[in-house]
Amino acid sequence: MYVFKTFLLLILCSLTATGQAQDNPKFDLTRWHVKPGQQQALIDALEKVDGKYAAASNRGWDFYRYEDNTLEVITPIRDYAELDRLEAQFDFARASITDEEAKAIYDPASVAQIVTGTESMLIEKHLDMSYTPAGEEGMEGKMNALRLDRFVYDFANTPKIFEHGKKLVDMMRKAGSPVHMNFVTMDYGDGQTFEVEYLGTDRADLDRRLAEAEKLLAGPEMEAWGKTATEISKRVSSTFGTKVTTLGREAKPPTNQLFVVANEQLLPGKEANYEATNEAANQLLRAGNADLYWTTSIQDNGMARHFIPIQQMSDIDRVYEQMRKRNYQLTPAQMKKTMASFDGQKSSSHLSVMRNHVDYAFLSDKIDVTSATPVYKIQAFDYKPEDGKKVMAFLEKTKTMLTEAGGGSPYQVWSYDMGGPDNRVFVVDYGKDKASVDAAIDADMKKMGKDLDGWMQELTSLLTEVEVTYGRTSAAASYWPEAKVK
Repeated sequence: MYVFKTFLLLILCSLTATGQAQDNPKFDLTRWHVKPGQQQALIDALEKVDGKYAAASNRGWDFYRYEDNTLEVITPIRDYAELDRLEAQFDFARASITDEEAKAIYDPASVAQIVTGTESMLIEKHLDMSYTPAGEEGMEGKMNALRLDRFVYDFANTPKIFEHGKKLVDMMRKAGSPVHMNFVTMDYGDGQTFEVEYLGTDRADLDRRLAEAEKLLAGPEMEAWGKTATEISKRVSSTFGTKVTTLGREAKPPTNQLFVVANEQLLPGKEANYEATNEAANQLLRAGNADLYWTTSIQDNGMARHFIPIQQMSDIDRVYEQMRKRNYQLTPAQMKKTMASFDGQKSSSHLSVMRNHVDYAFLSDKIDVTSATPVYKIQAFDYKPEDGKKVMAFLEKTKTMLTEAGGGSPYQVWSYDMGGPDNRVFVVDYGKDKASVDAAIDADMKKMGKDLDGWMQELTSLLTEVEVTYGRTSAAASYWPEAKVK
């Protein structure tokens, strides 16, 4: 009970399970300094290693080569903890080959002959000091050429650097500058260094954009800005670079979705009060601009479930960390009143982590839990632990059969990652009301025609139905930063 109350406290604070929308993206950066004329040799040496890592990781990373004889690889990360996960994936890749294979793939001695030094850094892109031309917001992945300017500054000038950088962004926006710009600081390492990237699709496009930007920004305002810039920082280098297209990889998009689920068993007759209490608490959170969100469902058996999205299990720790670091959105008096208002409405509560198996869902893009399909039917099935792979193959086969038959009943497939049986799956069909959900399921069964008998035999041989219940999404108890139409 203590765990749940602590978690409920989190919900009533300005916390987020997935990070704030305004968080600056971070990157892991390794930069090699290479002997003149040896960049391609290093690229060739890294190519086999890059391919091996790509096979063992779902991450994405990019390589860039620069005219100042440097080569770098940059990987997006969400937080510092991801560095451990990256290293674990790379350790797995290294451990999956023999010593002889490793020597054939990468020879440290040969690399040492062409590399004069390396730098490892964590960098942060400051969104409020970066600039994208209007109408080109979706072109970030096409910016393959850049000019990289490196600067140093005195620590005492830090506030001035940030204030002055924002002025440049305002000037670029006002002038309609065509050049993309990123402002990057070293989050770990040399804290008195920053870099500015100017980007284009290729070198010719970059040169054109830079020339046009110079003309558009020319004038007394830019001259004054430049004078101040030289007083508070010093440019130590400037070089051009291009993306190395033979190396790197795109991140594999995640399919399964994880959710922390706060489960509350309501007392009989308390459903309406419970929704009203949640709605009142939500109004206080919304007034404080709380940036988290969750979706609440209430089942016919009195179980209320709050689904809070996370990207990985470690995000649970991140939620608690946010709680320790950030101030409550509610005042102490509001908090006390809100917590007390939930008393006498539930008999038990617990936390779980659930997985939404997107790959096995059918017509999931047709599910709109706030309007067109607010009612759902849950069929819970258990299976023998050793049949896990067979069950997943059966679910995939079912999706294919319904697609070919022209099925029309949208559903999701869920399971427990924590807080429930790991040999249980939930098939959740959605519709306008109970009758339409059942009718759509029956219609899909009929559409399977002659394949239905074989499918039913496989279903009953693998899965045992343990519970069937209906439920609905509660817009009043759900929370978004902005109120949704009920």
